[in-house]
Amino acid sequence: MKYEILAFVVNATAPLPEGAFDCVEIGGTSAILIPVKSSWGLGKSARRLRLAAAPERQRLLESLMCRGTVLPFAPGSAIDRGDVSALVAANAPLVKALGDRFSGRVQYQVTVSWAEDRVLDHFRSSPELAPLFSNSTVSPAAISGAVSALAERLSRTMTSKVAAVACDLAELPREPAMLANCVVLLRNHDEMALDTALEAIDAMWPEGLRIRQIGPSPAVSFTTLRLKRIEARDIDAAFRCLGVPDGSHPQEIREARQRLLRRPDADVTRIRAAAEIAEAAHRAGECEYLHLIDLWSEGRSAHPGLEDVA
Repeated sequence: MKYEILAFVVNATAPLPEGAFDCVEIGGTSAILIPVKSSWGLGKSARRLRLAAAPERQRLLESLMCRGTVLPFAPGSAIDRGDVSALVAANAPLVKALGDRFSGRVQYQVTVSWAEDRVLDHFRSSPELAPLFSNSTVSPAAISGAVSALAERLSRTMTSKVAAVACDLAELPREPAMLANCVVLLRNHDEMALDTALEAIDAMWPEGLRIRQIGPSPAVSFTTLRLKRIEARDIDAAFRCLGVPDGSHPQEIREARQRLLRRPDADVTRIRAAAEIAEAAHRAGECEYLHLIDLWSEGRSAHPGLEDVA
């Protein structure tokens, strides 16, 4: 039977509730499985259905937070239950690194919007708007440009106040009338510091700013795991690329990688990818195929430094 991986739970602080999820525990990593939605279909239909299911999915992820560090998977990460053990083994170094990085950390989304119809009155003395009021006539284009410049300055100021208390921050696209839209990664004990930063932002225009704070939630925007299936032919090709026998020890694989990378004509991307596959295959043991973990996060493909761990 096919399942979807909802998340890994690592660095457990409490046991998972029995019967609440289908859980496979391998060496301290709990894989949380949910049934695959057979009605999802493909293309736009699948995207619509996944969007509709997102609130319930988020609720399930948040319910796991009191049990340990939650590493969420992207929707649609389907796998056979019997492949979970090999998945965990193949990706063990990366899972440990991610678990250590996100242990004791939570995500919040912060948005700040302003009352556009009152901007000219409230900020008329700002360096962006003041010159407009010294002229007898002002074009709509000049007003629009000045308001945009003011919005950008305020956005930078607000984002910097939030960033000062965060471990990491990712800016998201802003809708009209929105000055800031970001997700922040916080240590658990820094949640009060975020409240203080938002109070300082609110003080800039208490009656004209609308601040929303959504969270806490797992670090979905900073690390979402995706499955990448590696077929047997690709595993064989990886060992051939490195010039070592199938099933070679990781030390042999690393030595081969370094030897090949020293060549002046080295294809760095190909060699590193081959070494990643070969080491993962050794950790997983004999199998017909592998599932490697690929990382996604807002604004970057992976957090700096983590993509080379596995």
